[in-house]
Amino acid sequence: MVDALETFAPAPSAESRPFDAIQSLTLDFTGAWTEPTDPSESAFHRIPASVTSLQLYLPNHDEAFGYNNPESPPLHLPTHLLRNLTSFSIGCDWEGGLQLATALGHCINVETLTIDFRDSITWWYDADEPSIERFRADGLLLPKVRTLSLDRATPASIAILELLQTPALETLNIDFSMFCEGMEMAEDYSLAAALHEFIIDGSQCEATFRSLRLGGLEIQGEELKSLLHGLPTITHLVLDHVDVKPSSFNDVLAQLAVKRNWNFLPNLESLKIFGLPPEWAQDESSLICFLDERRSHDYMNIREEGGIFQDPPDSLKEMILTFRRTSRLRDHTLDDTPSVKLFRKHCGVLFNIGPLLYWGDPNA
Repeated sequence: MVDALETFAPAPSAESRPFDAIQSLTLDFTGAWTEPTDPSESAFHRIPASVTSLQLYLPNHDEAFGYNNPESPPLHLPTHLLRNLTSFSIGCDWEGGLQLATALGHCINVETLTIDFRDSITWWYDADEPSIERFRADGLLLPKVRTLSLDRATPASIAILELLQTPALETLNIDFSMFCEGMEMAEDYSLAAALHEFIIDGSQCEATFRSLRLGGLEIQGEELKSLLHGLPTITHLVLDHVDVKPSSFNDVLAQLAVKRNWNFLPNLESLKIFGLPPEWAQDESSLICFLDERRSHDYMNIREEGGIFQDPPDSLKEMILTFRRTSRLRDHTLDDTPSVKLFRKHCGVLFNIGPLLYWGDPNA
């Protein structure tokens, strides 16, 4: 690490250098890791004070410290550097969680925060660590964070939300680790409860919260409904390769077809569902049901795409659907669904229903 940052050492003369004024810096480390005992001797102190955007990817724990070694030495990120940042991305699976929590505690000006948990399936913090207990009791206040992204997360790692307080949060993105597939969750674990606790109780950011993205998630249909029902301020929702259980064809959209009077996603403007099973495209019933629950309608003249809407105008302005690759199906007719034509023409809803991506011999 010292060699990597040697170029940032103070110049022997007063002559300015181009990298003394850099604003964005990416550091991606691999291999064994060491830090000096004295924080002031850390190579991180050579990073120019001009940096406001830092992408820091630490080596995997086992690679840095060896297998079956619980040691995780301090991470000497200068306080002045962290306080200057407006954008911070960190990739870290180090055990104990103290390094990450300590660093975040100084990120008082960060507006965009990304944490990559590197598929860690163990509890991210040591509950017996006194400093962690303090963070759990007092919380980690990130007053300016507007966008929070958790990458390669697991139920254990997103427990970090128990600590974070983001009163200005607008957007939350969670991409789950591929190792979560088939993983048995604790009986009392609830993603809905975790997000409600974080957004409503811990951060109290309902006034600003508008956008949620969930990716690579397997979830019970009723829990997905509960999760979304408790977040009525959402205007933008992205469900990326979300598998609903139990459900035929992982029918995510069917879970969103909730009666209008339930106040379910009343402010939704943009809905994007990526990675639907191709078989889903062969049955238009879920799409019709969803649109009907958003704004009930009757048909007058199908050929002319006419209709009578029974409910007031809906907030929905955009709907995007894409499908996983298939070797059996080649096309769909969802764009010709009367409801789609009606909402597109008379409500101005932008529909983008992707093609079935054929994976096979094009000449077969």
